[in-house]
Amino acid sequence: MNDEIDRELIGIFEFRKGAAERLAKLGPSAFDRVVHLYHSTELPPRLSELGSELGRQCVDLWAEAIFAVARANPGRYLDWLDGRAPSTLDLVILGHVDDPRASTVLRGALGHPEWPHRHQAEESLARRGEKP
Repeated sequence: MNDEIDRELIGIFEFRKGAAERLAKLGPSAFDRVVHLYHSTELPPRLSELGSELGRQCVDLWAEAIFAVARANPGRYLDWLDGRAPSTLDLVILGHVDDPRASTVLRGALGHPEWPHRHQAEESLARRGEKP
């Protein structure tokens, strides 16, 4: 299964059309694998090569991959996020996640000392049709 997940993840970094959608369809194991690789220094060789080639653009491509698997596996994502301080990326993703726990995390971020966190929390609550 990891080979299939890695192939679609690499596809995102190679700009293959539909790779993010295919990755999302691979289920909870895709979420686990993407999050593991994102926090790892041991990447599949091709992904490591692409990281060197693409430089700063990798940040956006990782965000796309994480967004895809988190949105497809909202319960798994919120379980993983439980007890962690959400990043601004997490706050953006939570605006697209169909799980009521997302609102609690977003409301908690409204009091964050940094304005980008507060802004993303407000935007995501609005996206969910909720008032801050």
